Amino acid sequence: MSTRYDPAWVREFYDTYGMKEWDRWECNRVSWAIHVHYLRKAIKSDDRVLEMGAGAGRFTQVLAEITSNITVADISPGQLEINEEQAKTLGFDHAVERWMECDVCDLTSDLARAAETADIIAQHLDIPPTRVTKLRELNNGTAANQTHEDAANIAIPISSPVIDWSPYPGAESWRTMCNRVFGFLDSLDRTQDLTLLVLHGNSGNAAICWWLGLGIGEHNIAFDLAPCSISHFAVNDWGERTVLKLNDTSHLAACSSAPHSAQDSQEEK
Repeated sequence: MSTRYDPAWVREFYDTYGMKEWDRWECNRVSWAIHVHYLRKAIKSDDRVLEMGAGAGRFTQVLAEITSNITVADISPGQLEINEEQAKTLGFDHAVERWMECDVCDLTSDLARAAETADIIAQHLDIPPTRVTKLRELNNGTAANQTHEDAANIAIPISSPVIDWSPYPGAESWRTMCNRVFGFLDSLDRTQDLTLLVLHGNSGNAAICWWLGLGIGEHNIAFDLAPCSISHFAVNDWGERTVLKLNDTSHLAACSSAPHSAQDSQEEK
């Protein structure tokens, strides 16, 4: 049996599933209560919510009790139709800004840190990550996995043009890495409504340059990307590529302020 993600199969399944997606929560009230508890705990009244995989609308109804800034999204047009019908029938349509048919594709570098991050994200979005070697960080050749001191001993002096300089024997140049990342991004399905990329610092820089049309080394521009930061890009109504967020780490504030364990809580007391 193939485990490859098949969006057509998923779409057809949930179109056929129909109102069962709404009714199934009646059979699992414990899971329902847990989901509702954490939605009410995590979401504030002024939050804007993108509800991916919203289905028939059971959780849309809960979200509508908290905020009136909801975008409902699902791969299944049948589920979206039920969601909108339920919203109008039960009176929570006022909180939904729009219903949007879309698929989420989670693409990640196959190197450990990015792949592990993608796995964590996938647990919350219920989508399988696809590991892509072309999204890897810049290859440092023989310096990979060595200490800074050992890597310095084999470093190759900087040469011009810098974008063609390989810092270590067997390493990629900036141009080589960018061509690799650009080539993959050019091959993406442009009909996809939402694509999630989990990248590294350098490959993330390359992806941003690709999105903004900055080319490879044509401008003296770089982007400082913090670990776990989020950048959000979109195409507006005029067909222009836009930047909605860049290197945003505001989502980490809740993590840093919360106790890490029961022991931490006791020590704080």
